[in-house]
Amino acid sequence: MVAVVAGMLLALELVFRLAGPALSNEQAQILGLPEQARTLEAASGERVLLVGNSLLIDGVQVDLLKAKMADVSPGVVLDSVAFHGSETAEWYWILRHYFWTGGKKIDRLVLVVNDRMVSDTMSRRIRRLASISRGADITAVVEEELSGLEEIGSFLHAWLFESFAGRKRMQLVVLERFLPHYKAMETEVNRRLAANPRSKPSRSSESHFPCERFSRLLAAAARMEIPTAVVFMPAREPYEIPPSVLEAMAEYHATLMDCREVPGMGADDFADDVHLTGQGAKILTLSLATQLQSWL
Repeated sequence: MVAVVAGMLLALELVFRLAGPALSNEQAQILGLPEQARTLEAASGERVLLVGNSLLIDGVQVDLLKAKMADVSPGVVLDSVAFHGSETAEWYWILRHYFWTGGKKIDRLVLVVNDRMVSDTMSRRIRRLASISRGADITAVVEEELSGLEEIGSFLHAWLFESFAGRKRMQLVVLERFLPHYKAMETEVNRRLAANPRSKPSRSSESHFPCERFSRLLAAAARMEIPTAVVFMPAREPYEIPPSVLEAMAEYHATLMDCREVPGMGADDFADDVHLTGQGAKILTLSLATQLQSWL
């Protein structure tokens, strides 16, 4: 019986490793990180990497941004890395594993955030962190990032077994295949939550705002002598940038690109509380291109 169970688990692991990249865009993107880093390393020109989550995916039209940058700054090579639901701890290890190891492979870094994204209260995706770290030295991740036996155990389990790390991704694949309208349903749920003030997480107005992970990322970029810009994205509900975040940016000489209020953008340009529609993303991208051109 034990042998049968072990055989089934090994078969499942084999399926995840062989078929996972074809079924999951996220897994394919993770596996493509080394090649993406090598391509940037070999590129000639000013290499600029945008890093973020769904704020970047839904809010910045990267191809349009590349085209606008090419019109004014033809020597700029622009690329992006973004995962839904990711936050600064994952970004730090993506950069450290792939874009900073063996010498820097980018010349400038652009982080796409809002106030919530830079808070230490954002949940880390331990399983995805394990997938990101597969093939890299995980000793530093365990020592610097994780705390407690449960986190370490979950990380090591996901690092060893893709079938565990990719379980959530496969659930999304199943939803996409068998319930094709689920994304529209998810957007509608988010819209209704945004319309209900009681369901919104409160934005911090305290002078002390926990952002140590964000500060760590800025500090590492500063040590690598990589100029960093932080793009604060618009939200349906206006927000202030916490003082502790501004202090960290000042300490590590990060440039603020304030896109919280973009001319020509209105309530209809938001798909939900923080994500933009296609038209909103176009307006935002054109505004961001102007700020990037001035920074480069």
